[in-house]
Amino acid sequence: MLRKTTRLAALVVTLFGACVGWWLRWEIIAYYHAWCWHHAPRDSRQHHAERLAELGESAWPAIAWLLKQTQADRSDAAVNLLVSWWRHLHGSGRFATMLHGIARAWPGLTESGQACVLQSLVQFVNEPISTLTEAMASPKQQKPSQAAGNQDDGGVAQSAELANAIREWLLEVQPLPFISGRLPALQLTRWVALQLAQVVSEHPEPAASSAGWPHAHSDLANWWQWCRQLADLALLDGREEVRQEAVRLAALPQVALKARLARRLLEPPAEPSPAVRALLIIAVGDAASQDVAPSEELARFLHDVSEDVRASCEQVLRARGLTARQIQLARLWTHPDPLMRAQVPQLLYQETDLDPVPWLDRLSRDTSPLVRAAAVRTAAEHVEVRFAARLMELAEEDVSPTVRQLAAYYQREMLARQ
Repeated sequence: MLRKTTRLAALVVTLFGACVGWWLRWEIIAYYHAWCWHHAPRDSRQHHAERLAELGESAWPAIAWLLKQTQADRSDAAVNLLVSWWRHLHGSGRFATMLHGIARAWPGLTESGQACVLQSLVQFVNEPISTLTEAMASPKQQKPSQAAGNQDDGGVAQSAELANAIREWLLEVQPLPFISGRLPALQLTRWVALQLAQVVSEHPEPAASSAGWPHAHSDLANWWQWCRQLADLALLDGREEVRQEAVRLAALPQVALKARLARRLLEPPAEPSPAVRALLIIAVGDAASQDVAPSEELARFLHDVSEDVRASCEQVLRARGLTARQIQLARLWTHPDPLMRAQVPQLLYQETDLDPVPWLDRLSRDTSPLVRAAAVRTAAEHVEVRFAARLMELAEEDVSPTVRQLAAYYQREMLARQ
């Protein structure tokens, strides 16, 4: 009797194990291929990567395990594996669902694993639109005329749907603390922000809604706040490439961080990277940013040690309407040598498009007494009545006895001429 009971119990356990194994067969197969991929030589991983990708959502537990085992020297291979997996998920229409699943598991991933996920998404979304759309529907399923007619609309719709899914995922996981994933997080956020701006600006509200986006006039404060938060943090990152990407994100009009970029450029501590300085100058170089980045402040970058920064500064000043002669004056006015700056007052009267008095006022506040004296002398020689009040201030308050004496002399001379 006991033997029959034991055999029956063993049979039940075996059947139960078989049922569980059958129910979890895809996950078990996924773990097998993940284990083989992890231990296989570099040239033998592709087969197992393709099998994992084909398993779709069932492969995630095994991929999560694999990401925890992956060392830095294999991160590129892990990213390529994930890109193949994203293609299959996108083709099966399960991309957004899987992103929500990853969001739930996000805190349990290692920092390097999170960086791999972010980098793989960046690589995936930057693939050609044709690569993304062909996975959704085989050309055999459409007539040639339909395929040609719907190619552009379908590509835009697929990009919008993909970007919206990633937007929701980024807001859910908000990958801020982990430094190794900051660059791909910036790149991914900027890509989504550009897609959002394009959909809202080019499509009416119903079209934007049908693409999965919030309405064009809906409250998107949470999204743009996330963009600002990420860009603001990354502007202080120690890596040049991260700060470059942060500037590109912060420069988007919807992010509204122009004042922050201007402070980063113009106020100490100075931005050490020439490449980042050039990007900052371009980012705040539009005419609408004149209030936060005045042209006279930008002009000092005409003397930057980097040729690229000098060229960017001149390009921005030209775009703001300054002539070549005015830019040359600005170059002299901001020159580190006071002897060069002292030439500016006389040159002002050779430029017919300039009002010399505001320039004279700025030059009269120069740190060098030589330049201040040159401004005083030029104003007196041209009998600039509008400069009389400033001349009186200099005669009474200037820290240099020579400038005070010169200003007092020319003040009397101007009064005598009147």
